[in-house]
Amino acid sequence: MKIHPQSIQNAEKATIREDKLKNYSLDTESERGYHKAKVFESVLGYNLTNYGQLLDKLKSGVITNPGTIGL
Repeated sequence: MKIHPQSIQNAEKATIREDKLKNYSLDTESERGYHKAKVFESVLGYNLTNYGQLLDKLKSGVITNPGTIGL
């Protein structure tokens, strides 16, 4: 995977908390996260059964895309 020349500094060291994805962002049973989980599934097609694919895309995207300051 090639690092984008304008990616954020140390992008290859970025960490994404799996527990946040599984227990909040993609959990339709979470009191606080169920709205997000419904959007992730209906719009993007991600849920608890395929969260690994989303995790891989997030990790890859941080490295292969330019960073933007202030958004």
